[in-house]
Amino acid sequence: MESYLDFSGIDWKKTKAYGFGMYGNIHINLQGREPQGIVKPGKQYEDVRNRIISKLLELRDPNTGDKIVEKVYKREELYHGPFVEKAPDLLIKWKDYCYYTSNNFEIKKGSYFGTFLNIDSSEYKHVGTHRLNGIFMAMGPVIKKGVQIDNAEIVDLAPTILYFLGQPIPEDMDGRVLNEIFLEDFLVLNPPEFCHVKPGAQRDITSYSKAEAKKVRERLKALGYIE
Repeated sequence: MESYLDFSGIDWKKTKAYGFGMYGNIHINLQGREPQGIVKPGKQYEDVRNRIISKLLELRDPNTGDKIVEKVYKREELYHGPFVEKAPDLLIKWKDYCYYTSNNFEIKKGSYFGTFLNIDSSEYKHVGTHRLNGIFMAMGPVIKKGVQIDNAEIVDLAPTILYFLGQPIPEDMDGRVLNEIFLEDFLVLNPPEFCHVKPGAQRDITSYSKAEAKKVRERLKALGYIE
């Protein structure tokens, strides 16, 4: 119902592209993919994407005059694999992520900017959103103390955690083990193990015991995720 209402006022026969989601990422109304696609694959598709990129990079804050878009990525610049088609055609990197899009029907025709909206069910204005950079911390008897690491990425967490738990790391897993956080003796005595997983093969699934399941529920309850 929500999807129907959000898009009910769009004339798809005249629509080449549309934004979806609060980050404003762009989908092209592509023939053969969208139900009423009008943009032909190939040259026309690329021409539409390039024109949109050019226009987005021209957007400026009406109050400061500063550009508000740092970069617009084509999806193949960020993603790879068999499911790239499910990603938006264009992904926008807003300046400092202090801009975001919204369905604000009060904005006058011809204007791109409106007033800040309140965060859901609060009195606070929504003046930004999530940043790309996060914080990584680790501690324990085999973790180096007072060490700062550089260039860690979120995809490095899974192989690092698997290694720390003494589990083999699938060869096709993205990311790397963050060896620099571990003591040298630990690395020497516990070299990483890798395993090969055949495409389409079902991986072993380990079930929680009743005691482990109870402990997980207690932790989630303590964190407020469940009642």
